[in-house]
Amino acid sequence: MCLGNLRPTLKAVVSCHDPHCPAGLLISTSIPPHRNSSCIMSSGLCSICVTIPFKELHDGNYENDENEESWSLGTLADLLLRGECDFCQLVAVTVGEKTGLDTDNIKVTWYSGSQCFQLNCMTSGTTIRFLTGTYAVGREVSGGQVDPAQVKKWLEMCQAAHTEDCPSPPLDSHEVSLGSFRLIDVNRQCVVDASIRSTYAALSYVWGQVNSFRLTSSNKDDVMRTDGLCAFSDRLPLTIRDAILFVRQMGLQYLWIDSLCLVQDDPEDVKSGVEVMDTIYEQSLFTILAASGPDASHGLPGVRSNSRKARQSTCQVSPGIRLIVVREMESLLKPTVYNRRAWT
Repeated sequence: MCLGNLRPTLKAVVSCHDPHCPAGLLISTSIPPHRNSSCIMSSGLCSICVTIPFKELHDGNYENDENEESWSLGTLADLLLRGECDFCQLVAVTVGEKTGLDTDNIKVTWYSGSQCFQLNCMTSGTTIRFLTGTYAVGREVSGGQVDPAQVKKWLEMCQAAHTEDCPSPPLDSHEVSLGSFRLIDVNRQCVVDASIRSTYAALSYVWGQVNSFRLTSSNKDDVMRTDGLCAFSDRLPLTIRDAILFVRQMGLQYLWIDSLCLVQDDPEDVKSGVEVMDTIYEQSLFTILAASGPDASHGLPGVRSNSRKARQSTCQVSPGIRLIVVREMESLLKPTVYNRRAWT
């Protein structure tokens, strides 16, 4: 994010973390001091934002017959001038991340149905939500590494509560049409023949122009021996090495990666895998989506210690009441090379 033109004194912080993860870096830039200091209330909110019933909304006590209510905050320039209003600065930073937006009349609307604020100049994929209270969504994170224990909790919650929403699709004839199915055994460090009914993770990533090691007819026997991948580890791109490490950290044994589980110089083997690619991903326990870089050499930020730096935009509008900008997966993926890839 370029904050060079915003120059704020950010009390509405932009905490630097990686997507979904802890990182601990705080960006402090400076916004020009507001010109009308009398408009800033003792709460740290301006005369406009102090009229937004944050506490009532936070506690679930706001009574309004309408499904939505809006407040006009003015232009982006107006927000920047109100440099000591925490909520205005949160909105300014959120809007300032995008180019080509209509910022002449910025409105924030509370939608009671989805329990969130939305900005009229942003897509519906970006919302402002409570970090605390009745409608709390999301969490503040710290540290430069993913916590596998937290991911395990999410998976356990999904398996316990989402069985109807996330059912395992039937295999039907796909299992028969898949002539040979292989997985990476992350503990034995080799590729093994397996059943598609095994419990495994899958990697979805961008190959790019990286000249990396791949499974072929000539190295297949070596790769399928215990520790067979160790001999080629320096030729595996970082994204693949990180995926193997993360799956091991998760306590899972198997991982599917196209370049190592399909014999790349065998057209029939590749064809049989490509034809049931949807089934392979559907049957995985979870899929690791590597979207942060242009190719397979980028790695998975957060798998290794201090390997990620990302940001969260948060603010405190009153003691104990905090807000966070939440971006849906689609909006995060839209500008990436991953989003423009052909497959996997």
